[in-house]
Amino acid sequence: MLSRFKQRYLCGSVRRSGSKALVAAAVLAVWLMATDVWACPMCKAALGSSGRGHGDLVGGFFWSILFMLSMPFLILGGLSAYMYWLVRQARRTAAHRDDTLSGD
Repeated sequence: MLSRFKQRYLCGSVRRSGSKALVAAAVLAVWLMATDVWACPMCKAALGSSGRGHGDLVGGFFWSILFMLSMPFLILGGLSAYMYWLVRQARRTAAHRDDTLSGD
């Protein structure tokens, strides 16, 4: 009875502490790289290329917003097209298998 308790609860705590360490390492890595994520790449490039004025800043904001707004649609569209392709291929395979079986 005691060995079941040890296996279930003490071994589980070792696994949980391992996942806690992984989360802590991820948070530490994000915190150390915080200077890299202060601005999006397009805005950072626009600020770096603007010499006397901030004319490129508006263009940088425009393209970065356009890029960020288009990503969910592109990702969802790509995944939907892939799922549609899988269904079509499965139906084609099933029809081919049915034709082969009924032909015998």
